[in-house]
Amino acid sequence: QPQQILKRFRLEYLSRTRKEAVVVLPWGLPIRINLHEAVGSNIAREGLYEVDVTETLWRLTEPGDLAIDAGANIGYTTSILGVRVGPKGRVQSFEPHPQVFESLEENVANWKRDPRCGSFVLHNAALGNVTGKALLHTGDWFRTNRGTAWISEDVEPAPDRQVIEVPIHNLDSLLGEYENIGILKMDVQGYELSI
Repeated sequence: QPQQILKRFRLEYLSRTRKEAVVVLPWGLPIRINLHEAVGSNIAREGLYEVDVTETLWRLTEPGDLAIDAGANIGYTTSILGVRVGPKGRVQSFEPHPQVFESLEENVANWKRDPRCGSFVLHNAALGNVTGKALLHTGDWFRTNRGTAWISEDVEPAPDRQVIEVPIHNLDSLLGEYENIGILKMDVQGYELSI
């Protein structure tokens, strides 16, 4: 991607003058990123985030699939799934942190208008083995990597952590009894076995 060099120069300049930018991902969807945050700065520099995961999702997702994105963050993987499932597919994305969910909503609002994408259902909730409430923890590093929040049973936060109560859903309670999941991506900071 030789044009990536020019994009990098532009985004390097932008990162010194502003916090956010809208970039177009290689599959043609725009995404608003925070240039000072881990996911956003990586997308700005490389054009992609986690190349191996991106390639795997691209190859494994089929047109018409029901795709689940657990730990959707700002929606980078939701965008891959949305394009790959095509107009007849569906993507259900889960992001429990309210601020991060706002970014996800903003990005997905643009993709819903793209005829190449499937339908999107967004959940401002975590996924787990129960339906109810859970405790979402964040540490100091959350400011530079908003993908580091985690679900824990610890009620009392450590001095360098914040805890907020968030909804949690059991996937079985949201899907029909005979629905087949084509692909499920999980990035939930150690909570995978509960899902």
